[in-house]
Amino acid sequence: MSDRLPVLYVVVPCFNEEEVLPVSSQALKAELLGMIARKMIDAGSRILFVNDGSRDGTWELIRRLHESDPVFCGISLSHNRARVLSSPKRCFTRRSRTRKNSRKYQCPAA
Repeated sequence: MSDRLPVLYVVVPCFNEEEVLPVSSQALKAELLGMIARKMIDAGSRILFVNDGSRDGTWELIRRLHESDPVFCGISLSHNRARVLSSPKRCFTRRSRTRKNSRKYQCPAA
């Protein structure tokens, strides 16, 4: 059996969440960091916000979260897709911090 800890990506769908995202992002971060500290998951674990076509400032907030802390990353979809995740418009990862246009997107390996 491997001694490596699992890498966890917490996927958070977001639709017009500008008002609650500052609080919920910090709560999720605290939980994730606690799991890392308890050696339950690898330090490369991340929180991935999926902006599902929000019309408020959700995407800009996700971008600012990512710029301030690499634990956060995000995908922005061009319009609301409800429960179907496909064709991301913009992707930001902890490695690139640049816009990528892609038909498919997978989170980078830690």
